[in-house]
Amino acid sequence: MITKEQGEMIGGEMLICESVISTLDIPVYKMALEQMQKSFSTREAATILSPRPFSELPEQDFQRLQIKQLELYVQLAENFQAMTKAKAKIQRAKENSNSLAHIFS
Repeated sequence: MITKEQGEMIGGEMLICESVISTLDIPVYKMALEQMQKSFSTREAATILSPRPFSELPEQDFQRLQIKQLELYVQLAENFQAMTKAKAKIQRAKENSNSLAHIFS
């Protein structure tokens, strides 16, 4: 069980993350991801065709991790957009419900 202080700390950190995530330009990140994946698969294929044992592995591992991180950034940004839309939809529904309640009261 987390403490109240830990919960507040997590909440604050999440707000910081959301403020950064909300600024990401998803189409640009997707283009960058696509280019990185193409470049990586080309290099990986070249390594398979002309193997140099152990010379490419650390760099390939690092590039694979970079691609995964960029994929996660895109997923976070898309999820944040979906959450923002859902929050707005909930807010509109509440406002409509309140206005209808006033009409019938």
